[in-house]
Amino acid sequence: MHDINNGLVCEKRKEIHAKGHIGRLYLAVFVLVVTLFLPDNIKTFGYVLSYIIAGYHVLKNSIKNIFSKDFFDENFLMTIATIGAICIKEYPEAVMVMILYLLGDHFQDKAVDKTRKSITKLMDFRPEYANVEENGIIEICSPENVKINSTIVIKPGEKVPLDGVIIEGESMVDKSSLTGESVPVSVKEGDEILSGTVNTTGVIKVK
Repeated sequence: MHDINNGLVCEKRKEIHAKGHIGRLYLAVFVLVVTLFLPDNIKTFGYVLSYIIAGYHVLKNSIKNIFSKDFFDENFLMTIATIGAICIKEYPEAVMVMILYLLGDHFQDKAVDKTRKSITKLMDFRPEYANVEENGIIEICSPENVKINSTIVIKPGEKVPLDGVIIEGESMVDKSSLTGESVPVSVKEGDEILSGTVNTTGVIKVK
């Protein structure tokens, strides 16, 4: 229960972080666009405000790393580059560097999150047990403990725990977890069958 609660807290923090991330991105872009239409005498203020909004975490991490004497990273280099641009009054360039970095960071977070969910989904397809038949007796055990050339019995509704060849019976199997194909496929004696697929109709024995 403690692990579940910790997992929920971590997911909640990631969700809040992602929302804050995209919120700052939109706000920085909005301020930048508005600044382009401001009088020249107050444009500098708008650029600096947009720069701080977009580059808040970069600047924060850069300052933190300087104090920890471990500052030769992308945060420090971006800070130096953008401050240099500001010093020569290239304000839009400095702001765009921070905005593009924030945008790239957002896409990276989305990609990592998508990959994490895909891996979790694949883990859900992993069979949890195998019905091993030996001398007419069926014993339930972990797929990792099944020896090569053993005979496993797969009943309707069960996941195929290991790759093998059907030695008895015929059935329809759902391969959607592996191929995305939603239509069940007919299998019979002599056919290969893959772990992760689901037996849907008859009882089959697999070597």
